[in-house]
Amino acid sequence: MRSLGYITHPLPVPRAKEVPVIPVHRTSRFLPYLFWFVCIPIRFAVSTSIILIGQYADRWLYVAGIYMSITGVGFLYNIIQTCRGKKEYGGFGGKVWWVRMRYVHVLLWFTSAIFALLQKPWAGYILVVDPIVGAIAGLIHYSMGNQL
Repeated sequence: MRSLGYITHPLPVPRAKEVPVIPVHRTSRFLPYLFWFVCIPIRFAVSTSIILIGQYADRWLYVAGIYMSITGVGFLYNIIQTCRGKKEYGGFGGKVWWVRMRYVHVLLWFTSAIFALLQKPWAGYILVVDPIVGAIAGLIHYSMGNQL
């Protein structure tokens, strides 16, 4: 029996099932296109922006490091939610196939964030590895159907 303050409830309280952001039936055939033409280009744009900040506006590198740290915490939260069985869908509504790749993703973002916070102008170059690894993982998944 569960206690809810002063009320005792005889049955466990059901949890709401995670609902995809975009219904899968509407996007399933478009998911590869969203991955190749939205996800990967955004990752390259972010890494390029961090490189340019490091090269030409190094006083903003600290702000970029804070942004990468916050983003890394968000990715880490996704890993925890996936391990707990609460996160099965990605941002575009498809089933998450990149579960094991999230660890690399978080490692690269936190490493880049640490070096940006230490004011190293080359911190963005670490983040360039992220879309490259993502593209390789996408090739493996979409060509062979492997869960990574």
